[in-house]
Amino acid sequence: MAFSCVLLATLMGTVTSKAYAASDYDSFLNVTPTLYAYTDGPTMSAKIDLSTTWLSEFEQTYEKRVVAHPSWSPDFMNELNDIMSEGGSWGVYAKRVSGLGIQIGIVGTRDPDGFCQFNGPAATGTFACSANPGYGFITTDYFTHNSFGYNGCGGSTCSQKGMNTYAEPNVVTSTGGGAFLTIPNTALDDFEFYFMNFDINYPVGYQGEMIPTSQPGNRYVAMGDSYSSGEGNLPYDYGSDTMANVCHRSSNAYPRQLQEDLDLNPMVFSACSGAVSEYVIDSANQENPELPQAVYVSDATELVTMTMGGNDAQFVPAIRECLASTVAQDCLDALATSSAIVNSTAFESNLEEIYEGVKSFGNTDTQIMVIGYPRLFAPYDDIAGTCTWGDPVVAAFTDVLSGRTITEDELDALAELQSDLNQAISNAVTATMDSDISFIDPTAAFSGHELCGAQTVKYINEISLSVNTGDLFSGSFHPNQAGQDALASLVGVELS
Repeated sequence: MAFSCVLLATLMGTVTSKAYAASDYDSFLNVTPTLYAYTDGPTMSAKIDLSTTWLSEFEQTYEKRVVAHPSWSPDFMNELNDIMSEGGSWGVYAKRVSGLGIQIGIVGTRDPDGFCQFNGPAATGTFACSANPGYGFITTDYFTHNSFGYNGCGGSTCSQKGMNTYAEPNVVTSTGGGAFLTIPNTALDDFEFYFMNFDINYPVGYQGEMIPTSQPGNRYVAMGDSYSSGEGNLPYDYGSDTMANVCHRSSNAYPRQLQEDLDLNPMVFSACSGAVSEYVIDSANQENPELPQAVYVSDATELVTMTMGGNDAQFVPAIRECLASTVAQDCLDALATSSAIVNSTAFESNLEEIYEGVKSFGNTDTQIMVIGYPRLFAPYDDIAGTCTWGDPVVAAFTDVLSGRTITEDELDALAELQSDLNQAISNAVTATMDSDISFIDPTAAFSGHELCGAQTVKYINEISLSVNTGDLFSGSFHPNQAGQDALASLVGVELS
């Protein structure tokens, strides 16, 4: 089988027809019979032909880099060679950088059904590559040509034709699946993407032929807030637990379970911890570099799941006040503020518009399953033992927790807020008058398994503090693994 060669390209030849209609997406997918590297940097007038040699050039510079940098592992080249020889998906992307010319990166996965796709408008969209659960992946930062003197590799770390590798490539063996390359806010003038599946026999001289993704659209889009992302249940998907992105998508969250159990591939997991309803359709995520969650829904989408509304209702600030307050009235006042939001006409109307908006991205048969919120604490009459706002012993050493006993009035207010929130969500679903949009109430399934409840197995994470800061861990008061299992079961029953 001939190697798939791409890179550093000018388009020399006619673009062949593709499997998809003309679109912004298609503009990223090109055929380049001849591939060049520019030897004069940003001027891009002098060039050498790398159509059949770029892979060997990369191997040369990478071998030298491993010698020069002992921390660099040879696993990248081993993994790339295994993907090419044993089957998988891999490709190359090229980025035009003002003043520097073109930089190139490699992506790959052992998943033969790994895929890349463009989401959203050309000027602001995201290009992402994903693998299904059970496969790891590889990525490079970038490599480029040295002849114009910018990378300083000299003869010691450059290939014969001046190619050089920057930054240690990544080899991720996690089997969680999900996106392994996401390039946000792309503009057609800045990026050109050349992706291919390895299962192609390229004609001699056309090793750089680019083909569109093998996946035309997402069958399942899992959106929502932290209750859907799986906050508090490690491990998190690659790229969702960084300084720049704390969406905290758990590989064990209920969407991942549904994806595997129901074979819902391809799937996009766009739920993000802290998300508010604005981030579903109207706005990019203001805390994390991500597009509106609904852009991943298309005519191909069969199922959408989501939890949404808790952050709009200011529920987290209310709980923080309850945890820190030394008198119950402070907590009751905070819960009353959230309750006023939940019971407003605007809150319910906003949710209705979201559900209808998501449906407009899909097709007439796209199912949207909206999941409500479980109770955090058992009702007062069902409390087993003493129920406190955090461990009294820990509370004595921190300003975060009061450690006091939760009063009956507080438990009643919490239960009423949870009930009103679910009722508002249910009302909004009903108001759409769309039989494909349904509401799932998890209250009964979590009964007895709440905090302070009678059942031994809890479905909600206990309060936990950061060892470093003494602040609340974000996973506190979220469904734990048993709770995520229960949510997956509830949705699965509805789909059966």
